[in-house]
Amino acid sequence: MALYDAVLEVDFYDAAEKTATRAYLLRTQYDSAGNNFDDVLTEAGDALTAINVLTMAATPTYRIAVQGLGSGSANVAANNQVVAFTRIRDTDGEKSSFEIPAWDDVTFDENNQNVLSDAYDTAAAALALFLRAPETGTNYALSPDYSQSRTRKSRDVIHD
Repeated sequence: MALYDAVLEVDFYDAAEKTATRAYLLRTQYDSAGNNFDDVLTEAGDALTAINVLTMAATPTYRIAVQGLGSGSANVAANNQVVAFTRIRDTDGEKSSFEIPAWDDVTFDENNQNVLSDAYDTAAAALALFLRAPETGTNYALSPDYSQSRTRKSRDVIHD
């Protein structure tokens, strides 16, 4: 028997069509031996109802994430303001994308237009084997159109 934390992830949409995603740790943990996922779903639905009472933002979708234990430790020298954006199509040819924060600039190169190397695209294709396009629910194709390094802008940060 193993207990895993269950997290409710909720997308809030406002009038400006901006999305804010928040995560809430549920009280009920997922029990791998007891298969209590229905209990987790019920609690998530009840929590979403309570969240909707508190907010005026629409919450049309939510996700339940079961958190397992990983290995290793975080690289505190990584820069989450620099992300790798990968444009990739699903198997029906519809455009989609995913991002990797703090991409590994030691291992992978970029050119003067911030386009990442073929080696990065090969690694991104390996990730695509496990993912579906969120817009369509269809599996990703296995070759990215391109990957590019992008910088997120920080609010209230003064740059000299």
